[in-house]
Amino acid sequence: MNSPRSYIGTAPIGVVLLGISILAAGCTDGTPTSREILAHRDVSECILQGSSIQGIYVNYDVDSLVFNYATSIEDADQFWTLLEDRLKKSGWDSRGTAGDVRRFQRVIARSAEEVRIAYHKTKRSVTVAWVQADELGTVDDFEQTDESTFAKAVVWPRFESEIAR
Repeated sequence: MNSPRSYIGTAPIGVVLLGISILAAGCTDGTPTSREILAHRDVSECILQGSSIQGIYVNYDVDSLVFNYATSIEDADQFWTLLEDRLKKSGWDSRGTAGDVRRFQRVIARSAEEVRIAYHKTKRSVTVAWVQADELGTVDDFEQTDESTFAKAVVWPRFESEIAR
């Protein structure tokens, strides 16, 4: 039979191991499957006549995704018109264009999302990066959120790297 002293001496080790396990499980990122991407309503709205969906990055702590897909739409103007119409119907606002990249944001009470989309006309492919932020108070813009710092450090660089390939 164990004495109380031997049990007490091992308890901190168990607590430390449990804490490490929780932290490790909480810091989850990886590569999303096409099924995960298609099941995600917020980003599946960005897929127009898409096929060959390829996940690049996902983070479950800071809700974020980066992925590519092939599109059958050959005309860039047609692609952007269809996409902007679809996103506008879902509450997304255009936040500007930089080269082949367009930014959209959607704010609902304490939640803000930003999606960046690049259409590659010659490859007929699309790269999408999406980040969602939840705040304790109301928010007017994605840039006001803590998750925007994470996006600048992790998500947007992965997106930029992917479109540069």
